[in-house]
Amino acid sequence: MKQELEKIAREFDIPIADPYGLLALGAFLGQREEEKNKELGIYALKEFLKSKPDSPSGWHNLGVIYLSMGDAEKALGYLQKAYKLASGDHKTIVALANAYSELGKYKEALHYYDKALAHSPGYVSAWTNLGTCCFKQGDYPRAKEAYKKALTLDGNNHTATVGLAEIKVREQMKEKAQKIWQELKKKNPVSQEDLALTFITFFRENLLEKAAKVLAIMGGSWLDPRDNSLYQLKGDTISVEFVKE
Repeated sequence: MKQELEKIAREFDIPIADPYGLLALGAFLGQREEEKNKELGIYALKEFLKSKPDSPSGWHNLGVIYLSMGDAEKALGYLQKAYKLASGDHKTIVALANAYSELGKYKEALHYYDKALAHSPGYVSAWTNLGTCCFKQGDYPRAKEAYKKALTLDGNNHTATVGLAEIKVREQMKEKAQKIWQELKKKNPVSQEDLALTFITFFRENLLEKAAKVLAIMGGSWLDPRDNSLYQLKGDTISVEFVKE
């Protein structure tokens, strides 16, 4: 791995004999799409941190790479180290919030998004990520507010535009699901398609008691054809597993 890193450093004329050259190269490689480059970026940053363990940038970039690779647990540990060294850095605060959000720790995530925005109210990524965090929790009013704020700062922001569109769809689905639920309570016939829509809507909205009742009507299990997620009723709880094709 060291030889590969040296080869790339020569290609881009980055002096990795200088520790900060390692930092620059590690951050650069971490932004690349290929996992191999990300792993090289991690190696470079860890080498940098051996000589500069008090560098918040080193820990921050390491955490961001792991977050981009889907390892939010590991990312969180590195970002917490960066935050301890530079608690006022809004980019680290947002990255820390992102890690908590990915782990489903929304209370902590919201705390850090609010902290970042109090420090840097014009930071667009903080608003879009806050919107996404609220969307995941089903807090559509606050998600809308965050996405709209992002669009006032960046009128072409793709994440905010898509987020608002998704909220509209979810709200329409929720409204339809509630109507279907009333039909079920009246014991009126409902199509399998409408049952599936009602179940997944209630499940996403964390209305698990209602979701379980709908799933029971569907026979106790349902395979979502969009992503091959299998939902099964086990007692009073709903289990989810991915089924390989």
